[in-house]
Amino acid sequence: MPEDPDDLVDAIAVAVRAGDDRCIGLLLDRLKEVADLPHLIRLHYRLCGASVPRG
Repeated sequence: MPEDPDDLVDAIAVAVRAGDDRCIGLLLDRLKEVADLPHLIRLHYRLCGASVPRG
């Protein structure tokens, strides 16, 4: 499982598109421990299909 919040955001987006509920849950549990507001905003954009640069 990724530890970097940006990598977690990417992995969540992939899991959502694959419909892997178990993986989504595990990744979100980890993300809530390490994410800041910019990571949550980036996740929102990734899930909506918009492109937001990393960093």
